[in-house]
Amino acid sequence: MRYMIKGKKMNYLKNNKGFTLVELLIVIAIIIALLSLAALAYNSYMVRYNIEKEIKDLYADLITARMRALYRNQQYLIQLATNSYTTYIDNDQDGQVDNPGDTPVDDLTKSGIIYDLTWNFGGNTSRIVFDHKGLANVNGRIRINRNNDAEYDCINVANTRIKLGKWNGASCVNR
Repeated sequence: MRYMIKGKKMNYLKNNKGFTLVELLIVIAIIIALLSLAALAYNSYMVRYNIEKEIKDLYADLITARMRALYRNQQYLIQLATNSYTTYIDNDQDGQVDNPGDTPVDDLTKSGIIYDLTWNFGGNTSRIVFDHKGLANVNGRIRINRNNDAEYDCINVANTRIKLGKWNGASCVNR
């Protein structure tokens, strides 16, 4: 096919160069490398997101249980497990989970936590009790047992306060 440009004959196929196979393979390799980096960044983001979501959900449930204990003049009990927690209204006010005496609170209960919880309340207890004044019976911390870059990954629980924090390897530092 011949084209005329300003009076000169020009061969279309002669001046139209395409991509070589080597150039195409280099571009594909660069795209694969960039996609790999994006997948790693996304995975890291999702780990941080899930840790922060779970610790904030637990924090919100602790605050809600505390407020309900105060406003309803009832004792609330949170029983911690490695990958779940259950909240009860402690009807007999003994600080123990008594079935069928204590009433489970479904909206303040969570099972299937992705990352394991650990806690230290200065004893062998795995429960937090909020009395009718909203005061906790323990002082200590709850944390998600995973090294991460999340902004929040632990909770400090004191008799009068509940605070989100960041684990520094030795303690939970309030944020």
